[in-house]
Amino acid sequence: MRKSIIIFLLFLFSQLLAGFSTLMMKNWDNIAAGRSIDWLRAADPTVPQVLVVGLWISYLLLFVCLWLLRLTNSPMMGNLKRGSRLRSFGFIGSFLLVCVGLSLLITPLGLDDGGMTDQALQIKEYWGGVLLLCIGGPAIEEVVFRDGILRHLRTRGLSAWAAILISAATFAVVHGNLSQFVTAFPLGILLGFLYVRTGDLRLCLPAHILNNTIAVMGLLFPKIDDFIEQMPLLLMLAAGGLLTALGVGYFVKLYRS
Repeated sequence: MRKSIIIFLLFLFSQLLAGFSTLMMKNWDNIAAGRSIDWLRAADPTVPQVLVVGLWISYLLLFVCLWLLRLTNSPMMGNLKRGSRLRSFGFIGSFLLVCVGLSLLITPLGLDDGGMTDQALQIKEYWGGVLLLCIGGPAIEEVVFRDGILRHLRTRGLSAWAAILISAATFAVVHGNLSQFVTAFPLGILLGFLYVRTGDLRLCLPAHILNNTIAVMGLLFPKIDDFIEQMPLLLMLAAGGLLTALGVGYFVKLYRS
């Protein structure tokens, strides 16, 4: 339990570090000239590439810190056996069905995302930002919440269900807004089961990356989001419910077999 708490606190510290480094870079002209820091510039969205650099720095430092403290599992990625590849694709495919289904179900609710969509729209204008959203973010989150928190909870004797629920709850909370919490919690549970199934990140990491990539595609091609938002409400809810049920059902079937 102690190691899981340490990992979670290190992750929170990395987010503070990202904000601090972004503030410093945005105020570099003031610092170089010996002027006082303009704290309001921390929320200035006009230089999104600075935020991207700050996040990459914090993620890389966090990973190095976890590795040096031996809080990560090495190696974190196992090899897919030839006979299990089809089943692995089934797990990831069913996970993506749930992702899309949940997205359709919550769209009509209009939940507040805390400005995350606006921030992502700015970040995706830079290739480093696209890589951050699609790969960097999912990678560090899987290292922290599955290979870190969940694994250490299991080694301390917690049941699989308890460890998965705790890691999924912390994963959802750190997103910091209701819209992402509603989807991150159930998806975190599925990612947790994928980790327990394999003992490493061979399934949950690509599943997480593909989920974020689908979301970024909606940002890169706004017509996709426009098409979804223009769908009749009943059709949207029916499609969302059907995809979620099919995804969960097939996921459970594969897991039990």
